[in-house]
Amino acid sequence: MKVSALAGPNDDGPCLVALEIARQHAILLLEAADEFVRQHSLGSDLLAVTATASRIAEDDFDLVWDASFGALHVALAAHDPDAIASAIVQIALRCGALGHILEIDRDVITLRNLRFQCWSFANVRRISIEPHLEQFRFLTDTGPVTIGRSESGALHSSHDLKQNPMLRLLGHDIVCLFQDNLLCPGGADIREKVVDGDVDSLPERLKLSLELLSVQSPRYYRWVTALLRAVAPWSNPMNSLPGGSGSSNLLPGTVAISASPSREPMIDSLIHEICHHYFYLALKLGKVARDPGRLFYNPILRCDRPIDMILLAFHAFANVYRYCGDAISRGVGDQSYLAYRMAMLQEQLPVLDGHLASCGTLTELGESLWLPLHRELAPILEDPAVLAARL
Repeated sequence: MKVSALAGPNDDGPCLVALEIARQHAILLLEAADEFVRQHSLGSDLLAVTATASRIAEDDFDLVWDASFGALHVALAAHDPDAIASAIVQIALRCGALGHILEIDRDVITLRNLRFQCWSFANVRRISIEPHLEQFRFLTDTGPVTIGRSESGALHSSHDLKQNPMLRLLGHDIVCLFQDNLLCPGGADIREKVVDGDVDSLPERLKLSLELLSVQSPRYYRWVTALLRAVAPWSNPMNSLPGGSGSSNLLPGTVAISASPSREPMIDSLIHEICHHYFYLALKLGKVARDPGRLFYNPILRCDRPIDMILLAFHAFANVYRYCGDAISRGVGDQSYLAYRMAMLQEQLPVLDGHLASCGTLTELGESLWLPLHRELAPILEDPAVLAARL
């Protein structure tokens, strides 16, 4: 497995290593869940889900790249039978959305918010899936809701439910999230800054930004769209550029970005946070550093950070720098923003790189994420003027 491919894109195709790591990790989680279900006699219906999902995971990345696996990870770590059963039921829903409908009829831990495709439900207490009818039933505090398939094959709801705006792209959906959609493992730090009023306008802004990215840098367009599955708009009270952004290891493909009206800052944030998702995938293979306790100065955040977080920052910002270079070389987009961003990163990246070069604690995995970028960007990292300023 060529882990260095996770350092950044070098062609216009998807990063197959990332897809394979996600599949393998999901299968390991399903195997652990299967064993737990057997040991605690939680039910043959759950075993049918883990077996079917393991089989589908071999070929369908859209199954495994889903928040339900983050929920399963947390539940398994807690050894919580109810939470594990609830997470497996959510995986069954994901299977059903992809056309693999399995029979389920279970009470679940009350889910404060559950999103199924474009619909959101509050306080779900029971979930039933009926394969012969191709129906999904949800019992909430306000009553039952049924989602089924029309003659055309499209899903439809029996009730007028809150819907999440979506953008269809390259065969999969990118969902725009409200605050309540982030009442889930990994969602707390993202949720607090979400502005629900910006959600409805987000799909069009995303569409325009991704269309521009496809022209500015085809390799980063594929890099982003391969993993991007959900976006939440963040507040930006200071109107800073590119604005704050966030993501979570427990929410695959989900990013929070400032809902900027400008395309380049939005692209900047998308690349940054999607790079974090590639980094999170790398962490599933092991540690990137041997001494996480020692702190180093991060000039971007203006605070001290452990070396693994220095590598996380360098990995993301070095890729943003490469994108800006691609866009400038093609002469497409807001050249003033791109030049401003590159100039800023030319001052900051050498500091981060210097820590990585001198720390002596990166593992082989950590070096696989750092060295390809370090070597490519050597002209700015080793520039005498920049080195003098760093010293």
